[in-house]
Amino acid sequence: MVMHSIEQEKREEILEAFDDAELLATANDWFLTARNEQMAPIGSWFIWLLLGGRGAGKNFSGSNWLIDQHINGCAKNSFIVAATAGDLRKFCLEGDSGVLSLAPKDFYPIYKPSKTKLEWPDGSSTLLYSAETPDRLRGANHDKGWCDELASWLPQPDDAWNMLMLTMRLANPQVVVTTTPRPLPLIKELVECNDVVMTHSTTQDNETNLSAIFMKNVVEPLMGTRLGRQEIGGELLFDVEGALWQHSQFDKLREPKWDHSRFSRIVVAVDPAVSNTKRSDSTGIVAAGIDATGRAQVLSDHTMKGSPREWGSKAVSIYEAIDADLIVAEKNNGGDLVAENIRAVNSTVNVKLVSATRGKYVRAEPIATQYERGMVTHCSYANLSALEDELCLIAPGHMKVSPNRADAAIWALHELMIKKTKRAGVIGRRNYQ
Repeated sequence: MVMHSIEQEKREEILEAFDDAELLATANDWFLTARNEQMAPIGSWFIWLLLGGRGAGKNFSGSNWLIDQHINGCAKNSFIVAATAGDLRKFCLEGDSGVLSLAPKDFYPIYKPSKTKLEWPDGSSTLLYSAETPDRLRGANHDKGWCDELASWLPQPDDAWNMLMLTMRLANPQVVVTTTPRPLPLIKELVECNDVVMTHSTTQDNETNLSAIFMKNVVEPLMGTRLGRQEIGGELLFDVEGALWQHSQFDKLREPKWDHSRFSRIVVAVDPAVSNTKRSDSTGIVAAGIDATGRAQVLSDHTMKGSPREWGSKAVSIYEAIDADLIVAEKNNGGDLVAENIRAVNSTVNVKLVSATRGKYVRAEPIATQYERGMVTHCSYANLSALEDELCLIAPGHMKVSPNRADAAIWALHELMIKKTKRAGVIGRRNYQ
């Protein structure tokens, strides 16, 4: 159920009642500075789902709502859960829109990292969690809480979410969920639930607080694309009809990283960008391995923007770190210079150049078949969500943005599973046919 926090006209009427001095004195007040969709929904609710694009001001809402609950004595034992411990610290606590940045001086919490908690002046507390360790939620009791970027919780958002719901046992429990939407089963379930109220915001809604360079060079090129609708517009987009991959597939194909000894071959694949400017595509860099039974695992995604020297150095560093056998690189954009760029970093690297002679969809079809057979898994502790999103866009008429991550992954899996290479051409550190 979508609802707004307060009627816009009513809010403007209240604000007009303040004179300039009063507005200046309360400049940090949430009610005065937030946009309508950033305000807590009116009425009684259990879960507030705030879907928004990148930089739409979701953390501003999550932090201010939690602070407000403690100031007004509504929260005694609250929580914050973020995707990782690093995200918790950088974005939910210490960032510009974090709790420690927005809390008022006369009601400022004490941050106790060793106890992973905030202690408020009235004796109430906020416990701090990472979705990476859902078992830490066992035995806790909460009344209020904030979940940040639920769609990015790894390896499975349902595990931490279900454990969290079991802790909401105190009086009048409420949970705020701020996230850029991805069509995960859990997100779909929340959107369709009658006990969940939802607000929505876009990156453009918060343009006055964002860099003009970011808006011009990042936001504008994505407008009109599926990725832009999700990451900028904050839309919950369901699977593309006719796409070779569906998001639901990956939920069944994630597993922990295999023991290194299991791999018979490991490759790093590179899909180089055509140029190195602000508007250039990223260079796809994806690592994958295969075992003796023919099952493969996508290990990591290191896609980046940078100069040929920079992406060459990154590819070589990954190659060395995971003891890979080969770097396979597309030569359509650069020819033999692609291999020379990689060997300039390390002359001993095994490099194989491949050429795209067929369309992306045709090239991807045999790899999609391997996924359908359950012969490819994704490392559950690697952040492969952006790669998975790109794979789910490979459908006729839906590839307006070059899928560099997906291209790199497909090249890697082609090398491991489809293409039969001559032994003399790709000598590596393992014996393989």
